[in-house]
Amino acid sequence: MREVDVPDALALAADPEATAARHRLSYSHRKEHDRTIADAKSDATSAHRVEKRIAKLRGGS
Repeated sequence: MREVDVPDALALAADPEATAARHRLSYSHRKEHDRTIADAKSDATSAHRVEKRIAKLRGGS
């Protein structure tokens, strides 16, 4: 199985439900989600994207 480097902020989120949902995603989807977080120009933007990603992975909007 191919793996994607997880952005530190997402790895540190330590949300088991979101982590399980992330692992169910295809390689290309994980890569794209991680790229959008990693490409943020500021830490605040990155943190906001992580929060949104976790909420989406847990089934929220």
